Amino acid sequence: MDATYQPKTYRRAGGDESVVADGGKLIIESGGTIEVESGGILSIADGALAAADIALAEGNVLVGNSAGKAVALSAKTTTAILIGNGTTITSAAMTGDVTMSNAGVTAIGANKVTNSMLAAGAGVGALLTAGLGGSHSVLNTDAEVHTLLALNAAKARACIVLVVIDETYAAVGGVAPTIKVGETDDDNLCFDVGVITNQAAGTVLAFAFTNTANKAIIITTTAATVDATGGCSVTVLAIPTT
Repeated sequence: MDATYQPKTYRRAGGDESVVADGGKLIIESGGTIEVESGGILSIADGALAAADIALAEGNVLVGNSAGKAVALSAKTTTAILIGNGTTITSAAMTGDVTMSNAGVTAIGANKVTNSMLAAGAGVGALLTAGLGGSHSVLNTDAEVHTLLALNAAKARACIVLVVIDETYAAVGGVAPTIKVGETDDDNLCFDVGVITNQAAGTVLAFAFTNTANKAIIITTTAATVDATGGCSVTVLAIPTT
């Protein structure tokens, strides 16, 4: 053997470290695994390895940050996500909804649900703020056609409508108010006036319907007469269909 030969992988003197020298390679054959048991540490020097330095099979995702802690996808972290096709998404790209595909990453524009809105616990409120829904309180004195959510000119929308009865609907000494929900040119598409009749305060009703493209979602009401009562809060979530 050549006395000048220096192996690229070797056991360091003392026997407690194995070394892969510059130019060497550690190969894990098919079916092999590197496993760090509980209490063990896999240490990578800060800045020594970037997401783009790691090769992943198509469709796999790597998530991590420089602190080595749990990841929060917000503009305040140094988080990067590496997708198996070689695309890297940084935290700056995660401030809005993101669609990931083999072709890359598309960040949807303004007025959409952002991860910071959801992280703040906004829930349904975030959807309403993003323009995917609307809410309206109906009083027993209302007699109007109210636009609950403006039209979507491009797509039909799958809608869920929640109605919370705030004041019991009762005729008492007159005629109880009425409410129906639908869309332009079809004002009872979701539900008609009879659904609310005699509903007690605290009742929650749920409905679903498909809103036609280019038609606003509307509430049509009549007012109570004499001493009749009735009022409710209506919320719609409307998701554009493909």
